[in-house]
Amino acid sequence: MNSSNSFKIHRLAIEMDKVADNVLRAELNISYSRFYFLLTLQQDKYHTQHMLAEALGYSDPAVSKMVVELSKDGHVTVVHDPSHGRRRLVSITKKGEEMAKRAMAVLDACFSQVATSVRVDEDTYGNETELLIEAMIQKRKGDL
Repeated sequence: MNSSNSFKIHRLAIEMDKVADNVLRAELNISYSRFYFLLTLQQDKYHTQHMLAEALGYSDPAVSKMVVELSKDGHVTVVHDPSHGRRRLVSITKKGEEMAKRAMAVLDACFSQVATSVRVDEDTYGNETELLIEAMIQKRKGDL
């Protein structure tokens, strides 16, 4: 395996995404990308579709497709922005919040099982990961 820490972190993220997608599809019949969409909506409750695309790193057409699918499932609602005729506001429903909560519990249990199996302390890992996330945000903003 490549000895570069940045490579290892990227590889871990890719593997975690794959496992998360497999587990969520099997247990809750939702993809990881749909769960992440709901999780992002939970943070602020209301978003324009374009804001969601930027927050998720997805294209506007991809978000538009997700909005349609999640709306059909009752996880989100969409209304036209009264202050801007072409803009649509997306919000998470109670059903969507419950799905996000259930999915997070499933993923937390999965990660806990994996971490325990290789003797990784979850609290230490979580704390150090949070430090890295905050530092990366500072770096992106030019503050580091």
